[in-house]
Amino acid sequence: MIPLDIRTMMVMTALLALMMAGQLLLASIQQGNPRGLRLWALAQASIGLAFGLALPEPRQPLASWLIVGGSALIVLGLALQWQGLRSFYARPYMWWPVLLSLGLALLGNLWFAILAPNVLYRAIFNSLLMGTWSLLCAHAALRAPAPPSIAARLTGAAFLGLALLFFVRLLYLLTAAPPDYGLYARISLNPIMQFLLSVLQMILVSSFMLMVHTRITNDLNHLASSDGLTGARNRRSLEERFARWQTLELRKGGILSLLLIDIDHFKHVNDTYGHPAGDAVLCAIARLGQTMLRKHDTFARYGGEEFCVLLPATNETEAASLAERFRLAVAACVHPNENPALPLTISIGVACSNEVGDEFSQLLQAADDALYHAKRNGRNRVVAFSSLP
Repeated sequence: MIPLDIRTMMVMTALLALMMAGQLLLASIQQGNPRGLRLWALAQASIGLAFGLALPEPRQPLASWLIVGGSALIVLGLALQWQGLRSFYARPYMWWPVLLSLGLALLGNLWFAILAPNVLYRAIFNSLLMGTWSLLCAHAALRAPAPPSIAARLTGAAFLGLALLFFVRLLYLLTAAPPDYGLYARISLNPIMQFLLSVLQMILVSSFMLMVHTRITNDLNHLASSDGLTGARNRRSLEERFARWQTLELRKGGILSLLLIDIDHFKHVNDTYGHPAGDAVLCAIARLGQTMLRKHDTFARYGGEEFCVLLPATNETEAASLAERFRLAVAACVHPNENPALPLTISIGVACSNEVGDEFSQLLQAADDALYHAKRNGRNRVVAFSSLP
């Protein structure tokens, strides 16, 4: 077995932690300070400084004080990682656990390193405190608002591994530690633990940066696929969803209906009440449309005052019925808050793939023809393409 020198590994751990702190800070600056990234940079800086402080020989002057500071900095680093995970998920900051654990780490190490020196008790105390914080970090990483991403699961698993490492060390200290136990004692546990700590810290930083990258990618995809005003899908996303339906369902004989929705007299709304009122109308209709649809339906803003809805596995009769419920809901309760007396209605054209064809352009043209007929015959109505003369 290759001998592992614990001092050399501690130097490497300190340098790696400080380098990762710089990397996280640079990434934070370049990416517009994503939530939690700077806290993790501070955490890595704290951990790197902690291992640097632990390097002097125990018999050197001030060595005990450096051990107190180093141990407290490792606890602080874990607490900052926990806080960074909370920030990543947009949870409110909770600084009292961080400050409480920092104070506890300082007092406990001060007692066992200076006031009543006992290396074994100090190691037991630190293992328990650091293992507990590792568990809290694992819980914070896996407690995502939505199902956690692969990167979040990897981060949580690495923190669980770190907790296991500290608790294995705690069990060893309680049951099998030699009387002269110390950080630099020639026992196999110390260098192995130091090596695993270094590996786990690298995994943790890499997996957290992957969490941030995944978040940024998802945000960019959302921006590229959604309408900036209403939050509904945009035309590009609508056409992508239709293409996916063609690929997955068309060969199985699936059908799809399309609704084309137009707000009646929308220009009059803008001219009379102003564009903010017009924007409020668009947003209100988008909210109502998205709440009324089924999970697999697609509601999108197609352009201007027009919205488009894809209804998979829905024939024309079912689609017209849903469109009529939506029309009535808009007429009954959708008004901008600024103008509660503003009358608001919509006209809807309906087309189905088994009537007009399974190309997007065919469905859109048919729904547009039906919509034109609805508007020409008084507006505030639903017209199906198959009913046209």
